[in-house]
Amino acid sequence: QLHRLPQVDELSVMLDMDETEVAEALRFTGHHISLDAPFSNDSDGGTLHDMICDELGPSPDSGLDCSSREKIVASMLAGLARREQDVVRLYFGIGGEPCLTLAEIGERLGFTRERIRQIRDSALEKLKNSRDLAGVDLRDVF
Repeated sequence: QLHRLPQVDELSVMLDMDETEVAEALRFTGHHISLDAPFSNDSDGGTLHDMICDELGPSPDSGLDCSSREKIVASMLAGLARREQDVVRLYFGIGGEPCLTLAEIGERLGFTRERIRQIRDSALEKLKNSRDLAGVDLRDVF
């Protein structure tokens, strides 16, 4: 409206704020620096991104993928009986536990290895035939 940057007093009137609050808010606007900006004047071509990027840590995309996958798995397992959920979780190592063999799951839950195999197969068949999972490849999820 003014065809120029407004003064602090003008902003405080427009925003119905104290001038000191407006001045402090303006102080934090600062300058933005691109992550692709050169980090130094050297010819090595290093950028700020190169300096702060953690190559060993998970990427932000993988965090989103993991979170999304956890929601899908939780939704899938909700349609199973409790015993089937337990067997699938232990067999595939869902929830941070290591993958267990059928015999180890049987020992933990008090069933034979063969009964655990039957429960696992039944649960996987239910998951494969679930309408909620149309087009989802279980191998991609697990």
